Amino acid sequence: MHLFPKGDLSKYQTNGNGLSRSFKLDAIKDILNGMKFIHAKNIWHLDLAARNCLVTDDNRIKISDFGNATYSSRHKIELPAKVNYRWMPPEVLRKQKITSKTDVWSFGVVIHEICYAGKLPWPNLPILEDLPRAAEIMETEELLETVAVPEIDKLMKNCLKNYKRRPAFSQLNIYAK
Repeated sequence: MHLFPKGDLSKYQTNGNGLSRSFKLDAIKDILNGMKFIHAKNIWHLDLAARNCLVTDDNRIKISDFGNATYSSRHKIELPAKVNYRWMPPEVLRKQKITSKTDVWSFGVVIHEICYAGKLPWPNLPILEDLPRAAEIMETEELLETVAVPEIDKLMKNCLKNYKRRPAFSQLNIYAK
């Protein structure tokens, strides 16, 4: 059994641990590789967030908390009751349409968390009761921040595209060194 004394990535980066460029790139690569692996096994996580990524002693990232995960082969997939809407894509907030690309959107939000010390994109999202408005903001408001590493910025923005243009995990790569 693995123990993770450094805790989850969200707490780790906000507890005064300034993340180096190298750590950020490695963390994003670890999460991307983990998500490629589980998607290749037809598993959708459905709750990917920095709080569900654990930091090992040697600063590797392991994806955790598969409580909302589901097999993609299920005929009808419904949004889990306990899910944080700030990591869910607009199509889920509007129609509860869940696809393999739902996790890709969440990965884009996680990249933002990693690159901006835990800050989420769209800080002015309305409260949970107004999901259609939240979906509209996500679709229409452009991200103001630009990640310093162009390849990571492009990766994040590709993940946060409309689901018809959003790539699958198998299509995502990081070329930054």
